[in-house]
Amino acid sequence: MRRSKDNDTIHYIAQLVSILGHPLSMLSVFTLLISFQLYDAIKAFILSFIVIGVVVIPVAIRNYIKVKNKEYTNFDVSDQKQRQSFYPFAIILLSIAAIVLYFIPDTTAFFIGTSCALLMVGCSAIINFKIKTSLHTSVSIFLAVTYLNLSLLTFLLLLSFSVLIAASRVVLRRHTLVEIITGACIGVAFAIINNYVLSVAI
Repeated sequence: MRRSKDNDTIHYIAQLVSILGHPLSMLSVFTLLISFQLYDAIKAFILSFIVIGVVVIPVAIRNYIKVKNKEYTNFDVSDQKQRQSFYPFAIILLSIAAIVLYFIPDTTAFFIGTSCALLMVGCSAIINFKIKTSLHTSVSIFLAVTYLNLSLLTFLLLLSFSVLIAASRVVLRRHTLVEIITGACIGVAFAIINNYVLSVAI
């Protein structure tokens, strides 16, 4: 009985962490945090609207409808075959956001970050034909490492939370350890590319 209660508690915590660490949640919070840190209020609002309004909200609405119509097993799109229809939609929206950001003056950092995120999702889509990578892990680690040059403390906090997110996905049996590691490697790789391009461009 004791072990059952402990397992229920661990499962509940894993669910909570997984929800809070959902790529759409992380992207929204990160966008608001970094836009208002780097830009004035008006430009920060515009940038947040572009990323959240063009990418996050449409993906959330589509996932919800797909789940309701039983086309997706869950909101996370945990099924590898179902992700084959998810990735193209996400890639199109990220492409639109990147193009819009390109034409807004003095938003190089956001444009580069969005472009690297686009490439990361594109890479995950290709790899998905062989293995279902953890988007929870790749996105959270990507966001954490991109913050490395801005705040070491924030980077460490985000990185720690990324580890918890990755663990939650294993506990919930949404991903295998290999899928978590693959997602982590993708997130780190494109975050490094992002940081390097930023250091050269700005």
